[in-house]
Amino acid sequence: MLEVDGLTIDYGRGRSRRRVVADVSFSIAAGETLGLVGESGSGKSTIGKAILGLVPVAGGSIRFAGEEISTASGRRRRQLTREIQVIYQDPYGSLNPARRIGTTLAEPLTVGRQSLGRREVAARVAEALDLVGLPASAADKLPGDFSGGQRQRIAIARAIIVRPRLIVCDEAVSALDLSIQAQVLNLLQDLSAELKMSYLFVSHDLAVVELLSSRIAVLYKGSLVENGDAREVFDHPRDPYTQLLRAAAPVPAPREQELRRDEFFEKLRARSGV
Repeated sequence: MLEVDGLTIDYGRGRSRRRVVADVSFSIAAGETLGLVGESGSGKSTIGKAILGLVPVAGGSIRFAGEEISTASGRRRRQLTREIQVIYQDPYGSLNPARRIGTTLAEPLTVGRQSLGRREVAARVAEALDLVGLPASAADKLPGDFSGGQRQRIAIARAIIVRPRLIVCDEAVSALDLSIQAQVLNLLQDLSAELKMSYLFVSHDLAVVELLSSRIAVLYKGSLVENGDAREVFDHPRDPYTQLLRAAAPVPAPREQELRRDEFFEKLRARSGV
């Protein structure tokens, strides 16, 4: 459904230009989740923005359902919001604090679409809230009436209300407590199965990505260093950077965490001859 081929992205102009994404290629099938993992500054969020049409592309292509969208017009981009949506990291900053939840959720239904009746819009809002585990009465409240986890559920409801085929999840759980993270990840997994959606799940946390993803692509300094089955990449990482991410991934058993870390540094010393 999504094909990214040789994607290259630069920031700045002239002498200040720097390459932030270099020749990146991957694909996402219908109903599949690809985890894109890397440290801060690796270019992973920039790739998500390029797919959403928020940053210009210097080279390569982005095809959605066979259509080249990296050069799509503004009008076509507005139409594509029915097919491609996004969930951002900050559940506090992504919702307008002065707008009632019902108004926020209704907006994607009316922008760039044929006019819908008030009752139909209200029904779709109530349905979206129900899908994310919130009552219909939430539509009459403001974001300040909800916890961080509930706000992120509302952000998910806003993304799914137009029934997109692909959602870019940009660090969608990293601002949440661990217990809330698990709930939101389970919700995303259930929604993917129920609504037949695909995800590009962007995160710095390899363990979180492995829980949700079918496949994992590892990004280091703007380049892909590993791409494969999620379980294989997590259990048997080939690239040293992926091994470092795995060693840093928190596990509930402190001793296992220590052994994982020691194993990585032992390999690192052997490779460097120290």
